[in-house]
Amino acid sequence: MFTYLQKLLGKPIKYYEMLMQSKSEHATITQKHIDVVYKQLKPQELNAIVYTEKREEYNIFIPHYVKEIPVNKKGNPMSFKGSFILNDQLLTLFIDNELHFNDNKKYRLIVNNIDEQYVEVKKIIEKQKNNLCKSLPIWEEIIHRFPSIHKLIVSINKKHPWTLYKETKGLLKKNDYVLHIGGYPQWRINNIDFRKIKDLNFLMEYRQKDKSFSTYFFMNKTTKAIEFFKQKA
Repeated sequence: MFTYLQKLLGKPIKYYEMLMQSKSEHATITQKHIDVVYKQLKPQELNAIVYTEKREEYNIFIPHYVKEIPVNKKGNPMSFKGSFILNDQLLTLFIDNELHFNDNKKYRLIVNNIDEQYVEVKKIIEKQKNNLCKSLPIWEEIIHRFPSIHKLIVSINKKHPWTLYKETKGLLKKNDYVLHIGGYPQWRINNIDFRKIKDLNFLMEYRQKDKSFSTYFFMNKTTKAIEFFKQKA
């Protein structure tokens, strides 16, 4: 496992051994240290919207703004999973329920910039029940995204930096969600090469079935193409 991590992120194996140990050992974290770390993290918080239930009941709105409903390889319409607002964009998700979780053709996310034709749809979507929350990255992403903050956390608690970050991040409200729109991706497992997603904008996470499967949707900053990653807890 450590060899894999070294190849993935370019860190010495010893570094990851110490990180794993810091997660398993008992740690004493003080409120003072949490406050110091949170002061640095707070400016990096991003707003996110989470939904705690499915959005399929809103498929009545499809004909009003979707020019062409995507179909699967059999020619059947893909299942509508909902439309969501992210800043000035309208995200509309379709899924082929007949395909396996790992099949790349299973998903189709349509992204439209919100203009006059989408104003009424935006008003309807914004009335849906959701929770606005603050978002911070997982610990492994902090290392790459905010190296100075990572360095601070390690300097405060050399033996248990991961635990210190976890306790600090715990100040944010936790939500048991089905959909996570915007903010930072909340990866289930750390198997992502963060160098590969630095040029991508995170759009949303969709959880399936018993919530053990997640699909993370991104937009390429240059090509505007939709890219996604899949994880199973």
